[in-house]
Amino acid sequence: PVEHMLELMVGICLLNTLCIAIQFAVAREKPLERDADAPRESVCAPVVNVVKAVRGSPRLLYHLAAVQCFVWIGNTAWNIYGGQWFTASVFQGDQNA
Repeated sequence: PVEHMLELMVGICLLNTLCIAIQFAVAREKPLERDADAPRESVCAPVVNVVKAVRGSPRLLYHLAAVQCFVWIGNTAWNIYGGQWFTASVFQGDQNA
């Protein structure tokens, strides 16, 4: 697999670029405009609104949040141990390679 690393990385970058181009071509965002008559909100209002929204969310949201958290913990461990493996296997542990 190491012999074709450049081709794989270029392919992944092209796939990411294609997906982002499709997203930019399809997605349209309507800018948020506040009413002129709306009352002023405090600085903490965005945080309070998020807490209110999460508090009334279904259990599935909490399940997805836990799964996402564990995925990133696993991803971090994979990167740490993968880096050690890559150093030992490819560079034979030579830090000046």
